[in-house]
Amino acid sequence: VMSEPFDCDSCKESLYGRKYIQVDDVPHCVPCYDRLYANTCQECKELIEHNSR
Repeated sequence: VMSEPFDCDSCKESLYGRKYIQVDDVPHCVPCYDRLYANTCQECKELIEHNSR
């Protein structure tokens, strides 16, 4: 029995055994999520990643 692919919607990397974040029922690996959805600090222009406080 073959299992369905479970890949990042953006980079197409497999998400099996990896952390991921779902947006509107679409899975993204953490690096792609940060790249696509993270806010940018207005002062230093660095990404405010998903696990920032």
